[in-house]
Amino acid sequence: MLESSDQTRLFTHSKRPQWGVGLLTGEGENRRSLRFQDGKLRAFRSDFYHLLEEFEGSDAVIATVASELQATHDAQSQVERRLKQAAEQPPLMTFDEQIRVFEHLFPGGFQGAAWQDEWRAPLEDASARKRHVNSAVALATETLSAEALADKTGEDILALAINVLKLTKLASPSKLVKPLAEAGDTYEAASEIGNAIRALLHGEDKYEDRLRAFVMTVDAQQVESVTWPLVTLIPSLAQPHDHVAVQHRPFALQARSLDPSAAVPKAPSPIGYSRFQKLAHTVRERLVQRGHTPADLIDVRGFIWETLRPRGVQALDQIRL
Repeated sequence: MLESSDQTRLFTHSKRPQWGVGLLTGEGENRRSLRFQDGKLRAFRSDFYHLLEEFEGSDAVIATVASELQATHDAQSQVERRLKQAAEQPPLMTFDEQIRVFEHLFPGGFQGAAWQDEWRAPLEDASARKRHVNSAVALATETLSAEALADKTGEDILALAINVLKLTKLASPSKLVKPLAEAGDTYEAASEIGNAIRALLHGEDKYEDRLRAFVMTVDAQQVESVTWPLVTLIPSLAQPHDHVAVQHRPFALQARSLDPSAAVPKAPSPIGYSRFQKLAHTVRERLVQRGHTPADLIDVRGFIWETLRPRGVQALDQIRL
């Protein structure tokens, strides 16, 4: 950033007033770069400097315009960097190729026997295993509903949530279940975490605020690792049509093919979850368009995982032969 006053950093183009005000973002020996209010970054050679006129206004107006343009420039620069990185690092596979992999690995799609055997399995199926999520979803929707939790203590709620997590392969015993149980080994800690789970699932505040509060609570209670699965898996099992269980790497790979300009934060955050949730709904819509209707966002999460993990990449190599 140039060390100069806001006044000397703001310009308008005498021939292009429709661009709005421009913020000087860089200057070399014979070139200046300006970010204009229309969002575009433009470079000017020194022989065109005479077309750049200093923007005039009160100190308050100048400071406001400079601040807004700086924020725009910072945000746009991040997007431009991500797009450049995406161009240099193409998607693992296109969405059409993901569909081909999915249909190759799971004939009949989400309703087919292969998918049901790998992910769902009917509740009455005696062969149901931890990889089958239906049992965990059924227990979560029953025991973690607003009505079921109405008269429960925080300690009770944490115990109920851990029982749900123990039923599914989506919850790592060592990286999720054990750290959560160990963090709640005192009444006070268990009560704090359990009540935070209640608020996350059924609070009246905006979901982004509830998620932020939950992250802060588990972090304060010194849960060993505050990860995306820790923050998103319980809501996805209790409310599978509304929420998605995020796993960073496959979701980052999915974003690279569908929205390469999107930031994919590694650490759980409200804005990060909002982006991943939007990504999951985009995948769902595209699956429906291709004739594959997921039962819920757990199926969507499974589709992302199965097609973009090494097994899916190997399947694509076979398909291409």
